Amino acid sequence: GVTVYRGLKESNVRPGEIVAINGAGGGLGSLAIQYAKAMGMEVIAVCKGLNQEEHVKRLGADHFVDVDTSEDVVKEVIEVRFCGVLRQGPTKGVL
Repeated sequence: GVTVYRGLKESNVRPGEIVAINGAGGGLGSLAIQYAKAMGMEVIAVCKGLNQEEHVKRLGADHFVDVDTSEDVVKEVIEVRFCGVLRQGPTKGVL
């Protein structure tokens, strides 16, 4: 949890700004959503599987991007007024 918190603090994303959290449906991603919301950030949850949408929104995510169904994940994130990215864990791509 400390690594996630530190990543958010060092991202320089301020309250009211947007952070995209890759791997948001996993353990660290779930923590990152909760920390980001507690810090006043708007959250774009990026993860696999439509079944994850309910989970991440219940944790506080404002937006959801499914990497399995998206034709262009980066474009979708940018369309939600993208400001910053917290990248954690291995992924298929980097935002």
